[in-house]
Amino acid sequence: MRIGASILLALVLSAPPVHAQDRRPGCVRVTGEDRVTGVAEDGEIALASGRRLKLSDIRIAEAGVPGREALERLRGLVGGAVVVAASSTADRWGRHAGEIAVNGRDVAAVLVDAGLAMIDVGGAAALCRPGLWVREEEARRLRSGLWTAEGERPIWAGDTERLAARKGRFTILEGRVRSVGERRWRTYLNFGSDWSTDTTVVVPKRAWDALVRQGWSAARLRGTRVRARGFVEDWRGPSVEIATVEMIEIWDVDRWRR
Repeated sequence: MRIGASILLALVLSAPPVHAQDRRPGCVRVTGEDRVTGVAEDGEIALASGRRLKLSDIRIAEAGVPGREALERLRGLVGGAVVVAASSTADRWGRHAGEIAVNGRDVAAVLVDAGLAMIDVGGAAALCRPGLWVREEEARRLRSGLWTAEGERPIWAGDTERLAARKGRFTILEGRVRSVGERRWRTYLNFGSDWSTDTTVVVPKRAWDALVRQGWSAARLRGTRVRARGFVEDWRGPSVEIATVEMIEIWDVDRWRR
């Protein structure tokens, strides 16, 4: 067994399991045994069944030591038997979103615990394993893996220069909402007095409707601290459009100050 395989297997065996009850209702996937035959540079996993798998709910570290370590650990699975729970349909690139488990332990959760991946729903409609939030927060608190890098930790919304420098990159930002602009298809959370140059989080209609169902409104969000994640774009100042409602965290004051 290679060193990478032994390290990942040890971590998998010691990590707390992600139980079925931790998954969001409706996230039903086809489960079966398979074997890992290869791992691409972007973390895409090739299986003996012929399927190509993208680990759901996470984005593995992409650069530096954490990126190399994430790939090394995934490649440690090559040749080994795994249990795969994946979507029955492939995306436009021919990949199936899914989970891989070794001895009942979720590989994606192990990567999050080690700070080698962060939560990202990707093209999915929802985050299937909300329990990953606690794991990510603990890895960030410990500054494990990618969380040692200044650019990967949450960036304050007022730091428009740092945000602009991350154009095109997946980023977590946080700040206090100053104003909210509701439109038919999108709602804009503005973090500064000049909406044409300051940071904005763009909330698509489906995500906004979900927030409204949770009891949030434009009036209630004003002055609230939030954390959002997505790709930084340059649209009248730095902007991030969240993919789903799970990609925005709304923090109460007491928790924020801890």
